[in-house]
Amino acid sequence: WPQIDISHPGDREDFHPPENADLAQWLADHNLVGEKRLADTRIAGTIAIHFRHDRSPQSYAHDRYYFARSGQLYVVIINHTGDKEDWGLYNRFLASIQFTR
Repeated sequence: WPQIDISHPGDREDFHPPENADLAQWLADHNLVGEKRLADTRIAGTIAIHFRHDRSPQSYAHDRYYFARSGQLYVVIINHTGDKEDWGLYNRFLASIQFTR
């Protein structure tokens, strides 16, 4: 079964991009880019940048999605434990993320 994490630390400068920042450039400037960039997607109505780490001898594959809202950076990490991937489930989960205010 996958492990899914959502991070949004409020006390780290590198998780507070300025409003209207070029998120891809901002991630690069803060050394938050991933191994392989895939197509962007939408999470909670905003563009999310998608990075993929393929399986290695030391780790399972995982995908990271970065998006920003109101000056806060969010990271969704999907770890493909057991070498199993269920993109129907993952896409449904990502589409369910929303903010109430």
